[in-house]
Formats: sequence, structure tokens, C-alpha cells
Amino acid sequence: MVPRTLVSASKAAIITVTLMISSSFADQGAEMISISPSAQTGLFNSVGPLSPHGYRPNEFFSNNWIYEGLTSYGGNGEILPALASSWTERDGPNGTYIISFTLRKDVKFHDGTPWNAEVAAANFDNVLAKALLSEDYHGWYDLPSRLTSWEVKDEFAFDLVFNSPYYPALQELTYIRPLRMLSKAQMPENGNTCPRTWGTVEAADGSAEAICEGHISPIGTGPYVFVQTITNKRVIGLSEVAIAELEDDEVVQEVHFDANPHYWGGKPEHAGLIVRRYNTHEDVLNALSVGSLDVAYGTASMTAGDFKEATKLSNLETFISPPLNTRLVVINSANGPTSSLSVRKAIVHGINKASMISNDLGGIEEVAHSVFSRNLPYCDVDLFPLMDFDFEKAKLLLDADGWVMPANGTGIRSKNGTLLSLEFIYVKDDAVQKALEDDVRKDLAELGIDVVAVPLPKDDWNSRAQNGDFSLAFSESWGSPYDPHSFAASWRVPDEASFAAQQGMRNDIEGLAEPMNKTELDETISRVLLTENIEERTELWKKILTAIHEQAIYLPISYLANTAVINRRLDGFEFGKSQFDIPAHKLRLAGQMSATNNENNSSGLSGGAIAGIAIASCLALAALVALAVLIAREKRGSPVFAPLLPKQQQGSSIGLDDENEVADKA
Repeated sequence: MVPRTLVSASKAAIITVTLMISSSFADQGAEMISISPSAQTGLFNSVGPLSPHGYRPNEFFSNNWIYEGLTSYGGNGEILPALASSWTERDGPNGTYIISFTLRKDVKFHDGTPWNAEVAAANFDNVLAKALLSEDYHGWYDLPSRLTSWEVKDEFAFDLVFNSPYYPALQELTYIRPLRMLSKAQMPENGNTCPRTWGTVEAADGSAEAICEGHISPIGTGPYVFVQTITNKRVIGLSEVAIAELEDDEVVQEVHFDANPHYWGGKPEHAGLIVRRYNTHEDVLNALSVGSLDVAYGTASMTAGDFKEATKLSNLETFISPPLNTRLVVINSANGPTSSLSVRKAIVHGINKASMISNDLGGIEEVAHSVFSRNLPYCDVDLFPLMDFDFEKAKLLLDADGWVMPANGTGIRSKNGTLLSLEFIYVKDDAVQKALEDDVRKDLAELGIDVVAVPLPKDDWNSRAQNGDFSLAFSESWGSPYDPHSFAASWRVPDEASFAAQQGMRNDIEGLAEPMNKTELDETISRVLLTENIEERTELWKKILTAIHEQAIYLPISYLANTAVINRRLDGFEFGKSQFDIPAHKLRLAGQMSATNNENNSSGLSGGAIAGIAIASCLALAALVALAVLIAREKRGSPVFAPLLPKQQQGSSIGLDDENEVADKA
């Protein structure tokens, strides 16, 4: 008879090996990845209510993880399928333009409800309700005013009908907001999905209204599922986040997202993401250095100096993206001294951009000479004069315009008793803006221009920018997929600094190749967006770009690039195609085979999982063989363990109580 102690010990060994095999399945990709992303206002603070059909305080990066649109942007103007698998374009009756979409099948929302054409129509019904088409809501870009109707053709066929051919349509459908798809089950029964804070919105002509009830929960089809927001006071879950309001002394600490196991594009190769909030950029660098933070993404998440320090740490890998968009200073042509074209040109030529990039941006960005990079569609235009640093030219421009330096040659210039003093507004929590402003102020002081720094909270900055209450203000072009058409289209809407800054443009200035006033500029922008002929469209863009360049409405500083710092325990990092596109779902633990490289593995397991299973299986086999040997020896009367027993115990037996105790412990 085989002793029960031996059987129990062997069972314990087999159970242990079985757990090892199980853990090899469970552990692979089961870790959370922690990230500190750039936010719209600088360091990350909160993801807001995660409304797919609203704007701030919802963050681009988090909404992009949860919600998807019909199309996606692949870079260099390429439009890729997303929730639509394909589409065709054709002319419709009475001059209309129709895009027919074939929708992707077998896609589920995070709540398990299906994606289909009826859901697509419900989203368009909410976002493009008549009351929400004004410039104060969704009318900031042109698609809402060009789209006249949408129609469900069958379960997976969906048509959009435009009032005329509109070439940016497919590209504008890639935008992170507002036309991303929300589960129909998360739409209010008697109201619109527009944010509750909007209240009841009436159309300008009083013919319609939208009762803004907001979304119920943030449920999309994307690679991540929202789990919870953790503050210093409570945990805000999925059912509460859409309506939760933070108290005055309440601070977000973390936001958790689970990987979507049913994502049509392939499940992320990790358990999910923890978005962490830090008080300072130094805190971000410290967390990266000790390994408590895996990823810092974007230039607002850390300073250029901290990025340089990160390159020296052996546990971190650093990345710099290709150019994304353009850093700008908007110069107000309708306010005080900057209403003079000579003053605006002097500002452009009086600032040493190369030095700023070296000192404040870590030397990682390129000097910009125009609002849009020449590699963007329709932007390969020769513009004169070159917006370069020329201190002597700047002085001559001011002298000729009557701005006189004090007799001692230093101090603030004046003209007819008015000091050449400018207000420069910037977002106070943005470390890059603060550093750049400091350099601008010092350079212009050398010219005799006094610059008063005005750091503001983001909301206050927005208010002053919209009202034109500034001389200088930071801005950025929107980058892909918005540039150039949507950023230029936004100049016509009074909710950005550009609208106010362009009010002083004039069409009576001699020597300009394309003299335009504000009205003419807006009309030209509206015209180009509807122009089908590519040659004519190209010529209109040349006129637009020349007009704003000649009248020095913008000081282009640099072509902005993203930065990323990644813990070396991770592989698979890629930059997104736009500033706030963070493709975190491609990250995986170092050494773990990616799904892309594992197509021949029919089990769908990673390389690490397969290796772990193989080793565990060998151990299990060895245990079984050992057990068989022990049993055979026991049956022959020569047990393996007998000689190892103390002499006084040889020939004795283990009592039943003792035997059961050993088995229980095993």
C-alpha cells in the first residue's frame, strides 16, 4: 500500500504545478500601466465627465480611448476605417453630395449593446440637433452646417447627405469630438446628450430647442473601459462620473481604465491604465526615476529640462515625435500699439526663436516661419518676407513708425505720450508657455517694448482671448487632422484668439500681395472649403496664407513635437498621429510577443505565455514520473523514504490522526 503521506505530497506537487500553469495564463498582460499624460491645460488634473458630445473639461486623450467615430486618421492626410469598414462617395440629386458607409459588424459597446446604423443615426440626431448648430456649440467647424441629413439604409449601411461637395468631410469625421459614438443605452430618454451644464438650448430662430440631459455613463467601443476616478475624498464609479461634481477642496488622484477584452481592433496586451495626477513636473520625473510611473506623454507632462534628465536614466527610454503642429503667438491687430503693422512686424523680427527653442524646448523642435508646416496639404507656399530674427530691422521698423526710445537709449519707447507697453496673456499652469513668455519679454525689452506678463487660469485665458483683451497670446495650430482647413475655419468663429486678433486686418495697405480685411479673409476661407477644383483650391489657400503672413497676425515659433518617456519594462511604444492621440493599447510588457507578430499562434497567447506553459508542463510531467517511480518502489517493498527515517521510527506506522494532519497541510 502506498503511504497516504506520499500520495498527499505528490498531490501537493501536482497542484502547485497546476497553479503555475494557470498563473502563466493569468499573469501575461495582466499588469496595469501607469501614465501621466499631457492635458489641455498642462499637467493632468481630471478627465471630467467623459462626455462624447461635449468639450472641456473632458480630455481629448481619455475620450479617444473610450469612443470611436466612423473614420480614423492615419497621418499624412490618410483616412482609415474605424466603425465604418468602407465607404463610397457620389453626387446626389439637386447638387447634393452623398457618402455611403458600410458599418463594421460584430462590434459591441462596453455595455454589451450592438453597434449598428440605428445607433449611428441616434448619435447624429443628438449632436447635430438644430439648436446645437450655432458657433457657440457644434458650429465651430464646417461639417455640421454642410450636412443636411443622414439615413439608415439597413442594419450596417448608413448614408450622410451634404448640401454640396465638401472635401474635408471624411477627415472631419475623424475628430475626437463631437461626433464620436455613444451606446444608445446611455442616451437619455427625454433629452439630448449635450452636457447638462448647457441647460436648454434654443435655436437662433426659436424653431427648436435641445434639452441637455447629458450621457448616462461613458460607454463607447474603444480599447479602454472607464472604471473609476479616485479623489482625495471618494471613489467615483462608472454610474456616477457623468454627473459627479468635484468639491472645492477635492482633488483627483487617479483615474482607472480597464482594457476592453472584446475590442474589435484587438485587446490591449495589458490589464489597463492608471492615469496619475502629479502636482509638479519634478514629481513626474521623480516617479519615473523610481519606477512608480511607467509613461509620461506629451510636452506638458514634463519640462524640456526634465526630459533631458530622463535621457540619462538607465531605466527609461525617451522619444521625440515628428512635427505635429505649430506653436504661435497671436498678435492682436485691433488693440492698442499692435494695431500698427509696423509694430507687429517689429515683434516678429525682434524675437530670437532659435534661442527660445534651445533654452526652453530642449532643442527638440524646428524653427517655424509660417503658421502651417509646408508638408501639410496646400501649405507648400513661398511666403515673404521671411519671419526670421533681425534685431536691426525690428528697430528700424519702430523708428519709422514714430516709436521713440528715451534719450539715454534704454527703457520703454513712446509715441505721442503713449508707452509701447503690451499685455501677454498665457495659461499659468503651462510651464512651457511661462518659459517662452519670459524669453519674449526679455527680447522685446531690448527693443524698447514693455511686455506685462498676465498668467491666467485656463477659463480666464479663454474669456480674455475671445474678447480680444490682450496684445499677445499663445496659441497653437490644431495639427493633424485639423490643419489647415479646420484651424483656418475656426478663425471665423468668435471663440478663439484668432477671431479677435484678425479684426484689425486692412485691405488698403500698399505693397501687400494679398491685402484683405477680416470680412474678405472669412469669405475666402468659406469659399475654399467648398471648392472642388484642386487647382482653384490651391490658389485660394495661397491667398489665405499670404494675407495672414503679410499682416503679421501670427508669430510662428516652432513646429511642435510630442515627447514621451517610457519605463524599459514596456515595449511597443508608438506616437499617435495628433497631439492628444495616445495609442496606449499598443504597449506591452517587454519581451512579450505582440499580437501582430503572433498571427501564427492559433491559441492567441503571447510568446511569454507559451514559454511559461511549456516549462510548467515539463515540471508537471516530471512530478508525475516521480510519483510513478515512488509508487512502483513502494509496491516492491523498497520505499524510497524508508532509509531516511530515524532508526527508532523504522518499522513503525504513522497514526491516522497524524496522517490526516499532513494531508490537510498539503
